[in-house]
Amino acid sequence: MTAFGMPGGAMPRLRWTTTVVEAVYDRPFGFLALHRHSRLVLAAGWVTDPEPYPEDPRYAEEYP
Repeated sequence: MTAFGMPGGAMPRLRWTTTVVEAVYDRPFGFLALHRHSRLVLAAGWVTDPEPYPEDPRYAEEYP
């Protein structure tokens, strides 16, 4: 008879909560990229004149 042990396994718990956000950038805006642990700013910028983005025709019908 042969026996062997096997550790239990499952999906790992997510460490960070994620949020999905939709935004329209039609005016000047600033942005930051942060390192989560140290809160160190890795990149920063300012967009003064954003390029217009063509609307998706699927959404143009829903939101005239």
